[in-house]
Amino acid sequence: MKNELKAPTHLFATVGALTERGGRVTTATSGLTLAGLEVACVGDVVTYDDGSEAAIIDGAGNNHSGGKPFALVGSRLSNGDRITETLRSSWGIHVADGQRVAGLFDPTYVPPPAYRLAVRGATTARGGVLREPSGTWEVAPHLGKAATVGDLIHYPDGSTARVTSGLGLADGPDFAPLAFVGSGLDNGDTITDSPERQGVASSVVFSVVTRSSMPH
Repeated sequence: MKNELKAPTHLFATVGALTERGGRVTTATSGLTLAGLEVACVGDVVTYDDGSEAAIIDGAGNNHSGGKPFALVGSRLSNGDRITETLRSSWGIHVADGQRVAGLFDPTYVPPPAYRLAVRGATTARGGVLREPSGTWEVAPHLGKAATVGDLIHYPDGSTARVTSGLGLADGPDFAPLAFVGSGLDNGDTITDSPERQGVASSVVFSVVTRSSMPH
């Protein structure tokens, strides 16, 4: 309970958050909602009483949604203004003493790329479809489990192909590599889309492996 009561180090800026010069956050695209108000992220817009606009240019660094850092109280804008107040004062990021957050309030920060996992319904360049993922990692309740290397892709003509490349863990040789958007198949095809849109597998954690390079 102690952690729950501790105030966040930096508060999330939501729709309606105010800036030093009287602007207000008017667009928020993070997909994260706090008590009915969506959290803004880098690139979202602040509007002023005179109708002018400015974009949020920095934020929570590697705390991000879809590659765009969350906006915080303290985030700067493209016109030199700064977010100073938010409407939700209970949520934000916690930074322990002596710790640092990569990219915090850094307008040049680009989060590491993330991979989209292949789940049921993922498709390939040649019209193949993933029907039955065999992985044990549930991506989300509505998406089900991720596929793994070796899973079958089915084609309209009745043929099949197996996934040959996936995302492995450097320190987990027994981990079954996960299929992703970009995975190759043994017929030369490639997975090109998946219902998993967020990109939940960070390139910091996972690396691409092929079946031939996997331990036997």
